[in-house]
This record gives sequence, structure tokens and C-alpha cells, in this order.
Amino acid sequence: MKGQVATETLVLAGFIIAFSVPIIFMLYAATNMRTEDVAIEQAGVTTKALVDEANELWVQGNGSARIVLVNFPDRLKNITVEGREIVFTLDTSKGPVDIVAVGFGNMTDGINPLWKSMGSGLHAVNMTNKWDGSGKRIEVSYAG
Repeated sequence: MKGQVATETLVLAGFIIAFSVPIIFMLYAATNMRTEDVAIEQAGVTTKALVDEANELWVQGNGSARIVLVNFPDRLKNITVEGREIVFTLDTSKGPVDIVAVGFGNMTDGINPLWKSMGSGLHAVNMTNKWDGSGKRIEVSYAG
């Protein structure tokens, strides 16, 4: 009698484990995909916010400056500021994804490039309109 109860308990535990593992795996995969979607959307909002501020400084003229507080998403792999573009590269399960925003005028990295401040969360970004021998540009740098 005791042997039958022990066998039934083991079979029941086996069924519970056999059905639980795939369900847990599916929930994990769905959550991971959702996290990637949120990171991509957040990168899009952040690049757009930075370019909007750069456009505003471009119109205001030489010497105008602003410090902008933006949220860098999870999975951020690289930040490029070059020409008229700000590009956030995210590391996803499908490979690297570039999120690009294009502004009015030329933008360059400043003294502290944004890629040095990698990591998710809030970051202060210093943006300055400069006019010198190389022409008009918006200098974008990490403000700390």
C-alpha cells in the first residue's frame, strides 16, 4: 500500500513538472520579447527628444545651450552622434537594432561623448550650438 502511494505521488509530481516547465519557458520568452519592445520604443522617444532639442538650439543660434534629462533604455549597446543623425544601437534577440533620428543641422560629440555614459536610466545631456571655423554645429555631450 505504501509503495503504491509513493508511486502515485511521484507520477503526479512528474506530470506537474512536465506541464510547468513549458509554461514557464513560454512566459519567460513572452516577457523577454515585451522588454525588447519597450526598450526599442524608449530608444525612439529618447532619440526624438534629443533631436528636437538640437533642432531648437539650431534655430536659436550661436552660443545657445541646454541640458536635457533623458532616459537611456535597457539593452543599449552604442550611441553615435554624427552628421545630422543620432543613432542608438540596441542589442536584441534578433541582433543589433539601430534607432535613428535626423535633425536640421550638423551634430557632433562633445568633450564627453554620449557613448561613455552607457547604461540604462536617466542621464543629463549637454547640448550647445557652436559656430567656429569648421561651421555651425550642435555639440552633444554627457553632462554627468
